[in-house]
Amino acid sequence: MEIFNHSLWLLISYQSLGFSFFAIYLFIKDRQIPRLYFGLYMVSFGINIFLLHLHLFEHDRSLTSLFPFVLATGFTLMPLFYLLLKSQLNDNYRFEANEIMHFVPFIISTVTIAPFWILITSNRPEYLDLIYGIFLLKKWPGHQSFLIETSMVSFISLQMVFYMYKTNLLFVKVNRRLENTNCKNARVFISGCKTFAWSFFMLIVLLILRNYLHIGEHTISNTVYILALITLNIGHAYFGMQFSDKEFSSCLIGNDITDFKPNLAPIENKIKESKYENSCLCEELKDDLLKRLIVLMEEQEPYLKSNLKIEDLAAMLNTNSKYLSQIINEHYNKNFANYLNGYRCSKVIKLFDDPAYDDYSLDGIAETCGFHSRSSFVAAFKKTTGQLPSVYRNSSQNAEKSD
Repeated sequence: MEIFNHSLWLLISYQSLGFSFFAIYLFIKDRQIPRLYFGLYMVSFGINIFLLHLHLFEHDRSLTSLFPFVLATGFTLMPLFYLLLKSQLNDNYRFEANEIMHFVPFIISTVTIAPFWILITSNRPEYLDLIYGIFLLKKWPGHQSFLIETSMVSFISLQMVFYMYKTNLLFVKVNRRLENTNCKNARVFISGCKTFAWSFFMLIVLLILRNYLHIGEHTISNTVYILALITLNIGHAYFGMQFSDKEFSSCLIGNDITDFKPNLAPIENKIKESKYENSCLCEELKDDLLKRLIVLMEEQEPYLKSNLKIEDLAAMLNTNSKYLSQIINEHYNKNFANYLNGYRCSKVIKLFDDPAYDDYSLDGIAETCGFHSRSSFVAAFKKTTGQLPSVYRNSSQNAEKSD
């Protein structure tokens, strides 16, 4: 039973690393930031489980001495999980410098633990009191190892409560944006994200409570416990990688307090215009060009340049303007100008909701989003949303105040 349980602990560690490699492969393939976060999260979880199993089973001393770093790696799990959800639920996500603050506990614990590990591995325990005197809790009654471990678990538990609160705020914000949409993909995506979040929290709770469940290392109860961890790990790996955030973004673009649903996703029924019957573009090349166009528009936002021409966009995609015009006409039923204005209007609506732009005039926001004149902005916005930008902005602000 001991060998079997030991193998299961290793299995969940290798399983996590396998998921991480696959997620990073997907990131390289489609450049979706959530894939990268999930890959990093799975690397952290796999290392954490591996270090934990070193503590539970007899191993070479050089390996077991690595166990103190389980605390440091544990501090990365919840920040990576939160940033993963944030990148999935925010259709305009960009990593900001202030998000480094999420990893301050990891940095502090690593810097703190490194000298401890060096002293232990170099057989110089006499210096422990000099450096870690207060942290060893020798003046406290009871077993120091138990007190230290309890302190660690308590801190991680507080961290988990904090990120549960922030995760709930994320879902509340997204649900408000989805109130006026019937996009099925978005609803399925949100359900998947919630399932992923709950499986993650259940996994962390099981790891935190392990010492309090009185699980023996060589018993059936331990086998059941590890199997539960493996099942949860597979489940939240599935929901962590299954849904494309690009599909979700297409439902969120411009979706706010009105029924405005800009058509920035390809139309289902392609227009078969006679002028493209002799085109050299096969379906495979069309699909590839369309995918690259969507990624370029959503990630690099070239439409923010007011003087952007179709030739410029074609050059970014390593194609020609004729093929790009065909793709836009067939898949969006729009000309190039209207196609750009759809994205620009969606960007305008996002800035209307951004507190950083509350002091911006309509002209200032229009210029920021790529419109070269007020008249073109007003005409495009009304054509896209059915409202004047001033009316839309006022109704949006009033709705936020009422909330």
